Amino acid sequence: VTERYELHIVNISDITAPEEVKMLEFEGSISDLQVVKNTLFLPVNGEGLFIYNVLQPDNPVFMGFFPIPEIEYLDLAGDYAFVTDTGSGITVIDISDRSKPVVKGFRNIGEEITDIVVSGSHIFTGIDNFVNKVSMVVVKLD
Repeated sequence: VTERYELHIVNISDITAPEEVKMLEFEGSISDLQVVKNTLFLPVNGEGLFIYNVLQPDNPVFMGFFPIPEIEYLDLAGDYAFVTDTGSGITVIDISDRSKPVVKGFRNIGEEITDIVVSGSHIFTGIDNFVNKVSMVVVKLD
């Protein structure tokens, strides 16, 4: 039996009666997501970065995909997606053409990344170094 993971899109225009309008299934787990200007960026572990147009949330339209099998977290800045993987790295993907994302860079951090935030010319990452400590790495973007 193949385990399936789900993304649920819920209409909350009436906050007292939330209504599911769409459910999408994936083979990998979903640990993060972002929606910017009606575009859903969805990292699915075991598969990669999915990109959907969600202008009509009850009918998401597939726009593009980039394979990163161990993808975990993401943050967006301009035309770039900054994604982490369970292999301890950060991949920078040019998403200006939603149908054809392209890798622009990679940085190995060497520890398990627990989150990522891009601010200005820096990337902030939470790190789990497996000795009951959590630290942070700051990477300057050139």
